[in-house]
Amino acid sequence: MNLNWKIPGYEKAKGPCCGVISCAIAAQVPFDDAWNWHKVKLKAEGFKRFKGGTTSAHYTSFLEEKGIKHKYLSDVTDFEIGKTTLVQFSGWTAKPDTVYLVTTTGHAQILYNGHVYDQSAVRTGAGVPIHKHWGKLKKVKQVLEILEPEKITHAEFGLPLFDYHNKKGVH
Repeated sequence: MNLNWKIPGYEKAKGPCCGVISCAIAAQVPFDDAWNWHKVKLKAEGFKRFKGGTTSAHYTSFLEEKGIKHKYLSDVTDFEIGKTTLVQFSGWTAKPDTVYLVTTTGHAQILYNGHVYDQSAVRTGAGVPIHKHWGKLKKVKQVLEILEPEKITHAEFGLPLFDYHNKKGVH
């Protein structure tokens, strides 16, 4: 998948917004787009002040609304939810050239080719190798495999970043 890790508005990614930034990367939308979606959703659910914290339950809804194909990975032969660490999932289960939105204990991140993309990664535009990531030993709670759209070529899905969404009328 040809994704842009340095999403527009990334510099606003401060505080507990790892889920928001992970959703923005997975959907290839600006940070503000993902932030506002979560803010509206959580406010509708009774949260009075949104500061960036999300739950994994919202990620599927967000991806569906943005038209991003994905699948939920539950326990399979080589990893077990709640017992497998992020580094173990990366080494044992994760397929090459496949994007995963992984929820771990208290954190959410994108995992791609042995690199982790979260708030610190989008600032630099480069992922942190899994063996150097501060959260490598966190337990995996949920994994969403982001599926590459069948109708889009790599060239169309690259820069400019939002052509696909603009063609679909999604803003």
